[in-house]
Amino acid sequence: PTIGFKLNTNASIVAGQNSVGLGVVICDHNGYVVAASSSSCPGCLSLLNAELIGVREGCLLLKVWAVNFQFWSAILWLSLMDSRLFTFLLIMQAVF
Repeated sequence: PTIGFKLNTNASIVAGQNSVGLGVVICDHNGYVVAASSSSCPGCLSLLNAELIGVREGCLLLKVWAVNFQFWSAILWLSLMDSRLFTFLLIMQAVF
């Protein structure tokens, strides 16, 4: 984006390990990394749920850094990607 931040997430599920690896990178409008984090989440999740948790973690990271942002475009994108938008809204409600 020309103004604002871009949130990239990645999830890794390894069969048989009962956990998910999450990665979050936040870049500014020039593509420079302004924040990043990685974590693991216990449990066997679907890839979509793992990615949604990554989005939640990214929003928490933005909140910690006190960055103003709009996430409604992400909600629109996810609604186009998958009809399980309600799950995302529940996750976002827990953040905000």
